[in-house]
Amino acid sequence: TETPMGARLLKKIILQPLTEVDQIDHRLNIVQKFKDDIFLRSDLREELSVVGDLERYINRITYVNRTNARDLINIKTSLDKIPKIRELLERANIPEIEEYLKSIQQFNTIRNLIGNSIKSDPPTTVKEGNIIKDGYNKELDQLRDVLRNGKDYLLEYEKNQKNRFNLNSGLKVGHNNILGYYVQITKNTLKNIERIPEEYIERQTLKNSKRFTTEELKNLEQKIVSAEEKINDLEYSIFCDIRDSVEKSTLDILETANNIAFIDVYSCFAEISENFNYCRPIIEKKSDKII
Repeated sequence: TETPMGARLLKKIILQPLTEVDQIDHRLNIVQKFKDDIFLRSDLREELSVVGDLERYINRITYVNRTNARDLINIKTSLDKIPKIRELLERANIPEIEEYLKSIQQFNTIRNLIGNSIKSDPPTTVKEGNIIKDGYNKELDQLRDVLRNGKDYLLEYEKNQKNRFNLNSGLKVGHNNILGYYVQITKNTLKNIERIPEEYIERQTLKNSKRFTTEELKNLEQKIVSAEEKINDLEYSIFCDIRDSVEKSTLDILETANNIAFIDVYSCFAEISENFNYCRPIIEKKSDKII
C-alpha cells in the first residue's frame, strides 16, 4: 500500500475476510480493472504515495493541547491530492468504484482556508507567533507593522545618539528581560563624553560599560512590547478559529480517508497481481461453502 490508512485497512481485510460471494466479486472486479489499466494504476499509486496519514492528522486536531499549525499544513498537503485522485477515478469510468467516489470529497473550502492563513513552515509551538501569513488578518498586519517599524525606530534612535555624541562605536541600544531596552556605553567611550544628558537615567554598571534608559526609549519599548504580546495572542486566537473550522469536517475527512484507503488497497492488490502474475480466482458457493 502507499498510504498509512491503506496499510491499516489491509491488515483489517486480512484479519476479517469477506464471506459473501457478491462482495468478493465486487472487490475482484475493481482489482481486475486496476490490473488491466497500468496507466491508471501507476498514476493512482503515484498520487497516493504523497497522501499522508489523514486519519492521524485530523484526530490530532480534536486534541486541543496536542495539535499545532503543522498538523493543519499536513492536512492541507494530503487533501490537495484528493482532486487529482478523484479525477483519475472518474476518468476510469469503473461502475464498482462509484460508491467510493460519493464519499471522497475535495474540501476546497478547508484547503483554501489553511492555504491562505497558515505559513508553509510554521513552528511546533502555537502561542509564540509566526504562524499566520501576512495579509490574512488586518489587525495582525497593523500590529506587525508597529513591531517592524518599532525596531527600525530603535536603530534610528541608536544612530541619533551616536551622532549626538559624535561617536562611531562604543554605544548601542540593547535589551534584556530585566531592564528592557537600554543604551549601553562603554567606560572608555564615557571618558570622551563631556557631559551625560539629564534624561539619561543610569540603570546598571558593568565591568566595562554602563547602561542607561531615557523616557523616549521607554515609550518605544512600550509600543514594541505591547505589539509583540498582542501579536502572539491574536495569532493564537486566529489559529484556534481555523483549527475549530477544520475540526467541524472531522467526520467527512475521516470518511474520505477511509475510502481513499480502499482505493489504495485495491490498487495494491492489482500491482501485486501484475508483478507476480496472479490469476483471478473463480468464486462459487456450493453447499453453504465458498470455494
